Amino acid sequence: MNWCRKNSLFILFFIELGISVYAQTPLQLSLKDSIQRALENNENIEMFKQNKESAKWQLSFARKAKDVSVTWQTNLYRINSDINNTNFENTLSMQLPISTGRRIEENINLYRLKLDSADISLKNKEQEIRFAVKEAYYNVLQKKNLVTIAESGVRMSSEQLLVIQTQYEEGSLVKSDLLHIQIELANYEQELVDANGALEIAENQLLSLIGLPDDTDFETIDKFEYSPYPMTLEECLEFAKANRLDSKIANNAVKQTETQIKILKSEEKPNVTAIANKSISDNNASHFNRSESWEVGVKMTWKIFNNNATKDSVKAAEANVKRAKAEVVGVDKNIVLQTKNAYIQMKTAEKNIETSAAAVLKAKENLSIAQARYEEGVDILLNLTDAQEKLIRAGTNYYTALYEYNLGRASLEKAIGK
Repeated sequence: MNWCRKNSLFILFFIELGISVYAQTPLQLSLKDSIQRALENNENIEMFKQNKESAKWQLSFARKAKDVSVTWQTNLYRINSDINNTNFENTLSMQLPISTGRRIEENINLYRLKLDSADISLKNKEQEIRFAVKEAYYNVLQKKNLVTIAESGVRMSSEQLLVIQTQYEEGSLVKSDLLHIQIELANYEQELVDANGALEIAENQLLSLIGLPDDTDFETIDKFEYSPYPMTLEECLEFAKANRLDSKIANNAVKQTETQIKILKSEEKPNVTAIANKSISDNNASHFNRSESWEVGVKMTWKIFNNNATKDSVKAAEANVKRAKAEVVGVDKNIVLQTKNAYIQMKTAEKNIETSAAAVLKAKENLSIAQARYEEGVDILLNLTDAQEKLIRAGTNYYTALYEYNLGRASLEKAIGK
């Protein structure tokens, strides 16, 4: 019995320890997961979804204007005469539009366009959020790389300081060499502090975008990668022309204003409606024996004069069409410019990757030579620290080129609506 109790406590201890370790494990966060979280938690996405939902029901409401409408009307009259008389009247009416000069049809088209616009706007907002998350995620990766570079600078200077401190104490070095390496170490330590601060800010920005608390402990599991972009500039421009959502939104706005003109012009045409009415009345609310009548027929209304109010409205709408078409031209020009700029920035960073990678290899070799020469006593400390600085800068340039290439690639895909 004691054995079971002891082993139960032992097992329970390790279960609790496992739970504690598991709870402290950082959240493993990929770029794909980050984007998905942002799309699920972003308040703007919900707003655009509700805009789309509202447009869907507005379209449904517009379609019902083609159907039969039924109205029940009850009137109570008190007639002033020598004999007090109360009259109850009930009327059942049914109406069915036959011809509205295409007003109903064009109104349905207008709300269908508004639904399309709401759907495109939702997708456009989703694209903006995807890019914002990519930008924030890549920024975290870059800041982590810069922390690594700063840590290597601190580590190398610390190792050199230990050697130089010993040499100084033995009297083989002057104090200026010791001060030089101490100053360099202090500079690298400051760069490390700045790099960690920038990393913390970048992580908070990412957590805010994806809807996680700012104290969430997480690790980014994706890394910067390089692969040549498969599309030429001309292919990117063609793709952007066919797929940029803000261009589709602008063209949809033109169609909406053109449809509004058709709706306004329909007011100048006759409206024909089939009607059926049945009326019953009595001076008793529960009996209807005094009179009963019904009518069936067709009603036509035609607004033949309204002091040119319709024409004025049409002129205003035509001006809106011209404005919307001008906006389309501006949007399309901006798409071309954004695509070209993003493509150039990506290709520039691509060239810098190759150049900076070669510079890193040369800087490593240069540092090895400088270390050997210094240890052999044929070179001065300044040349050694200069070689170390060159390696730090070459590594920084390489990671920056990778960052700018990946960010430029994401910017290009946003620019072409991919």
